[in-house]
Amino acid sequence: MGMEAVGAYLRTLREAQHIKRVALAQELGIYDVQIERIERGAVAPQSPFLLLLIHAVHGDLEQVSELILDPEATATTGHEYAMALLVRRSLQAELHVRWHEVQQLLEQLRRSPRQLEHWVAYAERVRDRKASY
Repeated sequence: MGMEAVGAYLRTLREAQHIKRVALAQELGIYDVQIERIERGAVAPQSPFLLLLIHAVHGDLEQVSELILDPEATATTGHEYAMALLVRRSLQAELHVRWHEVQQLLEQLRRSPRQLEHWVAYAERVRDRKASY
């Protein structure tokens, strides 16, 4: 059952990144039908090849190991693991962008302390307007 979960995990990641099965197969030097069999869980690839495949779809080795070792893991489990990874990475990217924006703002405020006074005054006006409603 674990290979079915791993296959669904790999397929979900591949599809989420808009990687065509044929393109992935060419990158890895195999036939696309082999990728299809792996994604169905019909075959268990050798460890070195599995590592290359995980890397190619930007998967997480720890998650794949959990799926392989879990006798109750299903294709749904694999799909859910992949979606959780994609969400986590998306949130991390968003946090990185926000952190960079905060750093830029702090640098601007460091260079111009009067700008902070303007921001505070603006915030107070907005607060007062909302309080009057």
